[in-house]
Amino acid sequence: MAPSSHLKMSYGLGFAGVLPFAAASLAVWAPANWLDPAIGASLTQWQLGYGAVILSFMAGARWGLAIHTGITARLIPAVIPALLGWVCLVPAALLDVSVGARLLGLAIAFGGLALTEWRSGEWAPWYTSLRIKLSLSVILCLLISAAGS
Repeated sequence: MAPSSHLKMSYGLGFAGVLPFAAASLAVWAPANWLDPAIGASLTQWQLGYGAVILSFMAGARWGLAIHTGITARLIPAVIPALLGWVCLVPAALLDVSVGARLLGLAIAFGGLALTEWRSGEWAPWYTSLRIKLSLSVILCLLISAAGS
């Protein structure tokens, strides 16, 4: 078990990282008299970018674990989340997929990552628990945004 201060900091920073997802999700559903729809659409694009960044961050964590354990076979799967995030950012002119579908793609990528983390048993139990909670929060936000776009 990690020291209490480490747990508090990890949980605090982790859930602070969910706030941008939540803010963008709320913006998608905000009434036009509260928030200009163009701003909501911009925030959705921003949410896509932020989701791709976070997937890359998580890919880096998995890459680091693969290096730390010396299990080379885990290096390739460790980059998949970053690649999935990148695909969601491909311009619409090249990939004719709606913003909602891209948000759904990010949600699926986060779900796959959470499932991998949960099943792997590679992380400390407290970290696995945190990752699952964060991933489920992010997935919910992405689904809310996808439904509203």
